[in-house]
Amino acid sequence: MSMSDEIVTYGTKIEQLLDRKRDQLDKIVVKKLRDAFQAYQIYYENVFNILVRKGLIQEDPYKYDEKISEVDAPSDEAFLESNEQAAMDQRMSQYHTRLEFLNNYYEYSVDFLNLGRIKRIVKVIKYITWTQLTETAQSPTTRALALYLAKIRHGSDSMSTGILNDSIAQIDKTLKIALSALGELTAYQKERYKLDLRQRLVHKLAPVRPMGEDKIEAAVHKAKLVFAESMGGKVPFYPELLKEVLIEDYTADGEELKKTVLESLHVEEEKKEEKKKEDVYRSILIQAVRYLASCSLQLEDALNKLGEAHQILLSQQLTFGRRLRKWLAKVLGRSEQIELYEIEYFDPATSSNRLEKVAFQEFGEDAKRLIQLFAGLSNKLSATFRKLENSSEAAIYHLLNHNLINLQLVHRRMSGLFTVFHADIQKDKRPKVRGIKLELNAIKNSVVKGNQKKHEYVAIKEEEEQMKRLGLKKGTI
Repeated sequence: MSMSDEIVTYGTKIEQLLDRKRDQLDKIVVKKLRDAFQAYQIYYENVFNILVRKGLIQEDPYKYDEKISEVDAPSDEAFLESNEQAAMDQRMSQYHTRLEFLNNYYEYSVDFLNLGRIKRIVKVIKYITWTQLTETAQSPTTRALALYLAKIRHGSDSMSTGILNDSIAQIDKTLKIALSALGELTAYQKERYKLDLRQRLVHKLAPVRPMGEDKIEAAVHKAKLVFAESMGGKVPFYPELLKEVLIEDYTADGEELKKTVLESLHVEEEKKEEKKKEDVYRSILIQAVRYLASCSLQLEDALNKLGEAHQILLSQQLTFGRRLRKWLAKVLGRSEQIELYEIEYFDPATSSNRLEKVAFQEFGEDAKRLIQLFAGLSNKLSATFRKLENSSEAAIYHLLNHNLINLQLVHRRMSGLFTVFHADIQKDKRPKVRGIKLELNAIKNSVVKGNQKKHEYVAIKEEEEQMKRLGLKKGTI
């Protein structure tokens, strides 16, 4: 077999293996990557929200105005101590929007995740060095964040400390999964790129065996001159990958290197899942519940702000006659008059606006119970979470479904009540009212992510039921 035939034969083998590998990556690895990014955002938001709540950073109210066309990491340049607060406020908020962009607007497929995009993503997820959150970390952003977290841990708020520690531990796990998936995608994309070089460029360099280091360098230099014409103007030039091709095809060590490449692209037959189906389903549902419960801090902050606005509204309405009635009710042991407010909301079922009367005190009690439940579910060390882990699949699904409805209802009522309060409060007192737009966005995101996981669970269960009805086992088609 001639040298050119040998190279063509090798290229054909690589192409066939890459096609099979691509299918496997799209089916398994890309999904694993997306799940890891969704989890990472949830756990980052836990950390971010505690920092905001403790007043260590302030959320940028204009962060959603930023237009992002491609994912990139915020600045990690050193800053003056006098500028630390402003820099960290901006960086932490910008990082949050990057994670939201990755999860809500990015395309997840092998074809889309090329070498350039993978490099960008790796830079983003390594922006904060979570495994080295110390005051001596190399990254200025990581150093400042470590100081903030130390202040919380040295405080008396054990609940926030527990959520922080658990979230950072979970971030470490999810990032290992994400980096492993990105590593597999990188290996695939490198071999795909090298195959393109073999098919479209290398023959124009007129290489001959054996090639020494000097001839390889000369070929790389020559390739720069004809690269754009051969590969297309938008394809980046990676000289190190061209060198790999030349070494594999035109040096004495090439045969062993090519054998290693072929082995790396081999796709194993799918093994039967060792985990019981029930465990897999429960795992999906527990993750959905965790996503839903991740907004406990924002719920509490929004409720506190609503309470403040309500007191401002009552104080301007508290005439002498009303004060007298409240005093008499107290003396006579009667319950005070229930504060009812009529709110307007859009009903998607009827595609129309509807009205609802909300008793503020009763609403507040319901919201507090939800906050307490979610706080427990957000902390893996809590008795509430341990109870969740030991629950049946059906019980977890009921908990998820029930609290998805509860959270959507709380979100709707919070939005409606704030609109009513803000409109009725006198203009001169409105500057005292703190907005809840950012909290409402976070609560809505938790509903969306919880719903996504719920739909994933339902889709898998429905597929299994359909296969049973057809008398088939999953994976036989």
